[in-house]
Amino acid sequence: MLRGIKSWLEPSSLWIALFGTICVVALSLTKIGAYVPTHDVNHLDKVMHFGAYFVLAVFWLFALKNGKKRGIPSLLVAIGLVLLGVILEVMQGMFTSYRTFDWWDALANSLGVVVAVGLYVMRSKKK
Repeated sequence: MLRGIKSWLEPSSLWIALFGTICVVALSLTKIGAYVPTHDVNHLDKVMHFGAYFVLAVFWLFALKNGKKRGIPSLLVAIGLVLLGVILEVMQGMFTSYRTFDWWDALANSLGVVVAVGLYVMRSKKK
């Protein structure tokens, strides 16, 4: 069953990674529902940032491993996604009135990427 899922996902992996990136950008820059202060939800916001960038990193690592761009190292994925997270935080502070720049969000984004890439590299070395 897993082979069937893998064979279905491999040709679509780049599109999945691009779609995931578009979703993260859109969710980062649009106003969604009522504002919930993060101090009232025990930093759930940071967990969500970590999770979103962890999944996004996994998408990109999988897409570039299986696509024609096999030569792109995981370090470039990490650098690109960390930069994306920081740039989106800056854009939130500069271009929106309903979002603010938060270093802790940028750190949570970066940690999600670093953990995903670290696990990927450790798993790759075992093979």
